[in-house]
Amino acid sequence: MLKNIKDRSKKNRELIVYLVCGFLTFVVSMIAYALLSEVFKINVLVANIITWIIAVYFAFSVNRKFVFKSNGNFTSELIQFYLGRVVTLVVEQAMLYIFIIRLMFNNMAIKSIAQVVIIILNYIISKFIVFKKEKSSE
Repeated sequence: MLKNIKDRSKKNRELIVYLVCGFLTFVVSMIAYALLSEVFKINVLVANIITWIIAVYFAFSVNRKFVFKSNGNFTSELIQFYLGRVVTLVVEQAMLYIFIIRLMFNNMAIKSIAQVVIIILNYIISKFIVFKKEKSSE
């Protein structure tokens, strides 16, 4: 019973820290995107790629250190992290293209919605692929 409580507490802590780090990544992403697309008038798809590079660098650092507390192979995790983020970048680019460029919905509203979808997908990829913990035999 104590082990079950400890396991739940650990899972809740991880999820809460991930959400905080995800929120911080969202803030970094939205500020960079707003500056690039609204202030500097860079095309939304180009602005999104530049924003993505900035946000992924930030996200890898905080996920590895604070969320998953990984001591795994840095290079392997970095490569897997970026590959996972490429997958979600394609999803996000498609969402922006369809809803902003084709359907002409509000730029910042769609970007915000897309970020929520991407944060969820990124957690799944990070937890179960990139920073996957090996099962200990007890």
